[in-house]
Amino acid sequence: MVNRNDNNFSRGDVERKNGMNDYLARIRAFPATVRKGILALIAAWLWFLFSLYIYFNFTGELLWRLALTGVLICYFVMAVKNWARILSVLFSSMIGLYFIFAAVNFFLGGQTGLGIVAATIFTLFLISSIYLLLPESAQFFRASLPEQSLGKKM
Repeated sequence: MVNRNDNNFSRGDVERKNGMNDYLARIRAFPATVRKGILALIAAWLWFLFSLYIYFNFTGELLWRLALTGVLICYFVMAVKNWARILSVLFSSMIGLYFIFAAVNFFLGGQTGLGIVAATIFTLFLISSIYLLLPESAQFFRASLPEQSLGKKM
């Protein structure tokens, strides 16, 4: 029987531990607006998917497709891809518009609980879009783009 102490790590354990620390350190190095935007984006997608399943009884393939879409968007935004930031703002706008109208409809129809759920979805996606559209965030994402060599001859 092998006795593993906390001081006796294999090389893979150390690499995984350092890899996670490097990843967290990289995220901590993001500007505050980018960190807040990513946090709001993840919270918005989690609440959106949770709400669709629990409150609006979505099941099946559509929910899985939406979940995959949310995971991919969040992953590529965290990977500092400018196209993903733009795509996330586009998706947030579409989902937000749908749910602001749904919230108004629920409130006017006397379904206050569902109105609050829909308004929360709208608010979270709005907050993520605002943070990701701020000039500091846009500049950070654009700085990660590769140099364009337009006009240069090969």
